[in-house]
Formats: sequence, C-alpha cells, structure tokens
Amino acid sequence: FVVISHNHYDHLDSRTVDMFGDSVTWLVPLGLKAWFLERGIATEKVIELDWWEPHQFSKKGSLTVKITFTPSVHWSKRTPWDTNKSLWGSWAVQIGNFKSWFAGDTAYDEKLFKEIGDKLGPFQLAMIPIGAYGPRYFMLNQHLDPAQAVLVHQEIRSQKSIPIHWGTFQLTHEPFLEPPELLADAMKKTGLPDDEFRA
Repeated sequence: FVVISHNHYDHLDSRTVDMFGDSVTWLVPLGLKAWFLERGIATEKVIELDWWEPHQFSKKGSLTVKITFTPSVHWSKRTPWDTNKSLWGSWAVQIGNFKSWFAGDTAYDEKLFKEIGDKLGPFQLAMIPIGAYGPRYFMLNQHLDPAQAVLVHQEIRSQKSIPIHWGTFQLTHEPFLEPPELLADAMKKTGLPDDEFRA
C-alpha cells in the first residue's frame, strides 16, 4: 500500500502514480480518489478516507495492518480551481504491535498532536518534517520549523523520529543544510537524547 498525505506536487507525483498503477493499493485523503480514477487506476485500488477514519487489512496467517488518516495543519491545491477540495493529513500505521506515524506536511497546533498521541500513540517511529519553513512569517501556518518538529515528536509520544521534508528540493529560503542543525539545537535544549530524533 501507499499513503498520500495531500495533492501538492511535491507529495503526489503523477509519473510515480502511473508507474505503480494498480500494483499497489492507494490510501488517499477524502476528495482525492477521483484524481486517481481519472488516471486509470481501478476503483478497488483506491481507498479514500476522512480524518480519523481507519482502514484495516488482514489476511489469514498474517499480521493485521490498521491505517488511520489523521489531521494535519495544511491545505490542498493542485490547480487554480481546486483549493481545499480534497483533504490533507497524516497517517498512523499499526502493523501488529508496531505503531508508526507519517506527518505529511503540517504546521504546528497546540492541541492536535497531543490528541493524535492520546488516541493512537505512543509510536515506536515517526516521520516528521523539519524543512521548508522560511521565511517564517509566510510559512508559519503551513510547515513546522525544527523546534516545532521536536514538540510534535514529544506530543505524539514517539520513541524515535526521522526528519523528512528537507534536503531534496529547495522549496523555501532557509539554507539547504540548516534544518538538521536547528533540529540538533532544539533537541539539545529539550534535554532529550539526540538519537531520538536526528538527521
């Protein structure tokens, strides 16, 4: 299976979708299934979920996989005419007793991440964005900065986190290698072991 956080071009690549096609099951935010069907993906291969909605895969003799679409603080838009016509979000994935969380794109919210941690955590592993945050006045309501990413790591109660959304595309104004440096500084200030969340 493949989870899609939202429809922005850096998170949903049409060539990649075409390449995998019907060979995988796509889990997508509410409102995005039609985009996949227009590309020729079979309807039974696209599972569309609302915030907090779970989906479960289980085969006899295999571990059960439970995937829950969780909210994030972001937005969706692929064309000038479809702003927020589909949802955006994060994904909690439980395979047997192992729990992980993929943040997608998100800004910070004082209540949301505690709620995710309380409802679905604690997590053994999380993937949390640390880049594309500058200038702050413009990106504050769209993307976490590294210090906020550390707060999210704590609030969802993740044992280990992997920083994502940095070092691949130059999307914003911060220096290319600044995010992991600021992440290390933020971890030091919290007193958490640096190997819990580092690049």
